[in-house]
Amino acid sequence: MRRTGRTSAPPWAFEAGGEACNLIVLRVGGRVQLLHHGVFRTAADLTAAQAVELAGMLTAASETR
Repeated sequence: MRRTGRTSAPPWAFEAGGEACNLIVLRVGGRVQLLHHGVFRTAADLTAAQAVELAGMLTAASETR
């Protein structure tokens, strides 16, 4: 993940992807928001526990078997 530069997201947000699909990760009021395509209407609002669970799933999916 990298700091955003191309979007209107805050400078403390993180962005992954590029071109046709972006995922912006924000921490807002103790919750984690994932913005698909960088827009709030497609956001997922996660608790800290859900964010940790998602990170584990992404890690497991990226590992070669």
